[in-house]
Amino acid sequence: MTRQGGVSASAEVASEPAPTADTSGVDRRSVGRLTELGRWIAPVALALFVVVSLVRTGVPVLDIVRFSMYWTVALVAPGLVISRALLGAGRNVVEDLSIAAVTGLSLEVLSILLGLSLGVGTTARFWWLPVLIVGATLPAARAGVAKRVEERVRPLHSAALAGLCVVVLLRLDLTGFRSSPLPPASGSLNQDLWWHLSLVQEMMRFEPPQVPQVAGTSLTYHFFSHIHLAAGTKLSGVLPEIVLLRLWFVPLVLVTIGLAFTLGRAVTLSSAGGVAAAWLGFGLALQTYLWIGLPVFGAQPIVFTSPSQVLGNVGLLAAAIGFVPLLRNGVAKSHIAWLCVVVAGAGGSKSTIVPLLIAATSMALMWAIVSRSKRWPTLAAALVALFALQGFILVAASAKSGGKVILFGTLKSLSPYRDLVPDTTYRAVNDGLLLDSIASPRTALFAGLSVLVFLGGHAIRLVGLVTIAARSTRADLVNWWLSGAILAGFAASLVVDHVGLSQVWFVLSVVPFGATLTVHAFLQLTESWQRRPRAALVAAGLGVGSVVMLVVDYTVRARQRAGDFGALERVLVPLVVVGAFTLVVGLICWRLSGVRQIPVLGLLLVAVVGVAIPGQIVSNVRAAYRWVGPVAEPSVEEAGDYVTRGELEAMVWLREHSEESDVIVTNVHCRPVRRQFFPCDSRGFWVVGLSGRRAVIEGWAYTSEAQRLQGVDGRVWSLQPSLYPERERLNGEVFEGDESALRTLAADLGARWIVAVRRASTSPGFEASEPPDFDDAVAPVRFDNGEVTILEFIDSSDR
Repeated sequence: MTRQGGVSASAEVASEPAPTADTSGVDRRSVGRLTELGRWIAPVALALFVVVSLVRTGVPVLDIVRFSMYWTVALVAPGLVISRALLGAGRNVVEDLSIAAVTGLSLEVLSILLGLSLGVGTTARFWWLPVLIVGATLPAARAGVAKRVEERVRPLHSAALAGLCVVVLLRLDLTGFRSSPLPPASGSLNQDLWWHLSLVQEMMRFEPPQVPQVAGTSLTYHFFSHIHLAAGTKLSGVLPEIVLLRLWFVPLVLVTIGLAFTLGRAVTLSSAGGVAAAWLGFGLALQTYLWIGLPVFGAQPIVFTSPSQVLGNVGLLAAAIGFVPLLRNGVAKSHIAWLCVVVAGAGGSKSTIVPLLIAATSMALMWAIVSRSKRWPTLAAALVALFALQGFILVAASAKSGGKVILFGTLKSLSPYRDLVPDTTYRAVNDGLLLDSIASPRTALFAGLSVLVFLGGHAIRLVGLVTIAARSTRADLVNWWLSGAILAGFAASLVVDHVGLSQVWFVLSVVPFGATLTVHAFLQLTESWQRRPRAALVAAGLGVGSVVMLVVDYTVRARQRAGDFGALERVLVPLVVVGAFTLVVGLICWRLSGVRQIPVLGLLLVAVVGVAIPGQIVSNVRAAYRWVGPVAEPSVEEAGDYVTRGELEAMVWLREHSEESDVIVTNVHCRPVRRQFFPCDSRGFWVVGLSGRRAVIEGWAYTSEAQRLQGVDGRVWSLQPSLYPERERLNGEVFEGDESALRTLAADLGARWIVAVRRASTSPGFEASEPPDFDDAVAPVRFDNGEVTILEFIDSSDR
């Protein structure tokens, strides 16, 4: 039998084509290697792009390495320990690392905030050390960290996400990095960035924050993003201006895209759906041809000049990810604890975050009660917790005032309404609840058209609302939750009017939600379809959308260049063209298929996706072409925010030769530098911003008190006179050489340094200012480069 078996086995083996079997094995191994290689190509290419982009815009390679180490060791690693302990391993590495990063970010800002209240802020920034120690020593923690994720990201999805990160970072490079020279290079830097830099250096003291431009006054602002920036600066050893203007954006963009993908996958239950949602929210459909010749309002959620919005995006997306399983299946107590931490961190970053979560949860709770869902007690408890967190945030990081409830007040600042109905009044200034200029049927019609253009331009984020109208999709509480946030965001932008147009943040915050719900709507409404009909419909939408784009481009742009079109025609023609194409294609689809849902899908893909995406693709290609070109030198023209290298080098010297607690007296309060006489734009923040030293009084425009004066005496809030007349008087007397004024400021506020900028003219003739002349025994000159003179006050008690 053994032999027979052996013979039989030999015959069986002989009958098999051995070379073919070996070849197939080699093929499988080769395919496996190529697949594995494909997973790494996109991340490596992304890393190379990031390094090249940063180095080309002035960042040393060593600083990139230092900041990367800070993120890895002090944020992602401890965040991974905590998130694995509370939530378990993520479905794939993108989700796992994104959740770990947002966990680390939230714990960092909350730990330091707690440390500030207890007087141990400096120590609190090392919160991650005990977490890593516990994670390395406890067997359960080690096992949680070592657990493998459920699945690998497909190479195609990996490439798509990496490509999206490149698109977002490329635009940040072109519109932010290259237009914002790193100090002390001369050039024009947006005044908001100088102000944020001053807050970063204020938070680097790790003590209860003050308004650095007005020493001794408490800061009322959502400053959690500045806590993160301060911690990153201190722990990495990189200069704060490099962190704020360059480095911190890169990991935040990567985490934001990763969370958008995670939310999309969690909602749609499809990795492809996650990729589509991320692209739709951050890379495509950021503008539509309804906006031709009009400024884009609320397009890209990642804004270079707003650190609070950038960090708020991360927390809001993470909170939404946490709510999805809570709405569908229920979650463990550890999941709820994680959710509370994330929401608290996000809410302190941006004051719009928690109100949007409250609106979303209220909408879901309403439908849960109506539909008698078993989830309503959980949602009610979540709503109570959100209100409690909002109270905590108002105490811990209260936002500035400056807003007012004015129905359609936003239209005053937007085209086409401001072109059709000229209004010379200021924002947030109104007699009633309805915008004053809407006072006749004609202006009401223009207001309606303007709202239609505004909402039509954002249709890509609004069509997902059909999920709460269609019977087949309304049972999903996730649809109601996302719809509540979207409706609240757009409603708030049309009801609240802020002196600085800050209502835009409501729209920007819900853009990723709208994109996710749009993708979810398409997948739900075509759930019974095969893959090919879906792809054909998408292709048809893109094709027809391209035609629409070309028609609108010709009928509007060409006529506008020739001067044939006015403001009203610019609005009506795109609306008519898009509406006509939508109606025609919708009817054709309906007649061909007989499916009632097709008109909705025609609207979804043709009027919205089709019109928006082709133009954005062209825009992205043009941006890539510009990025490949040389980096242009910053403008040296006398722009409103222009500051010279010599002036900035003086601030760097002051930072390096003074104590963090020192207070300065400066003759710079306004912008431009050469106009320091009333009335002036009191948003001069660069002296405090780069030196990192508090001032007796610098620019006062961003104080809550100044914004409340919008419209007083016919002036905008930034042109209001100083709200600290006694400080201003003593500050001026110091520059006249009054020793008693200097001693008063030293005794009351701790003033030690006098910073005299020669271009800071106090006369309408723009004559150069001379530094004050004090005896060397009182205030000797410590620095003078011909543009700035810095004197140090010598207290008699120190002699």
